[in-house]
Amino acid sequence: MSSFDIQKKHKLARKSAWGTGILTLFLPFAGYLYTGRYRLAMITLIIWLPLTSASDSNKTASDLLGFLMIGTCVENVVTVLRAKGTAQNITQQGKQQYETNDLRVKLLKLAQQKGEVTLADCVIATQGDIDEIRAILSKLELADLMRSGNRASDGAVVYRVV
Repeated sequence: MSSFDIQKKHKLARKSAWGTGILTLFLPFAGYLYTGRYRLAMITLIIWLPLTSASDSNKTASDLLGFLMIGTCVENVVTVLRAKGTAQNITQQGKQQYETNDLRVKLLKLAQQKGEVTLADCVIATQGDIDEIRAILSKLELADLMRSGNRASDGAVVYRVV
C-alpha cells in the first residue's frame, strides 16, 4: 500500500460513521463529499438530480431514488468502517515494526558492550520472547551484523557484533 493510500485511509478513518450515514441517506452526494470521495459524489449527483425531479406519479423513479439513497448510505458507511479497521491495523503494524527495530538495536548494543552474548543473556536483558529473540538474532546474522559461534570454554553458542 502506497503512502498516498495510507494517508487516504487515515483521513477517511477520522470521519464519523454516524455522520456519514445520516448525511449520505438524505443527500447522497453530500455524504460522498464529506468523506472526500469526490468522483462518487459527482456520479451520485448526476443520477440523483433526474430522479428527484421526476414526477411523484413515476413509481420507477421513486423506487430507484430509494434504492440509490439506501445503497449509497450503506456503501459509504461500510467504506468508512473498513478504513477505520485498516488504519488501526496499519498503526498497529507500525508499532510492532518500531518495537522490532528497537529490539534489534538493544541486542546489538548488548553484544557490543559484553563482547559476546548467549541467547539467555539476550532474553534476560530484554525480557523478550525466546523465539522472537532467536529469530531476530538469526536475521542480524543474515544481515552480517552479528556472527555466532561456540565459546571455547563451555561450547555455548555465543553471538558477537561484526
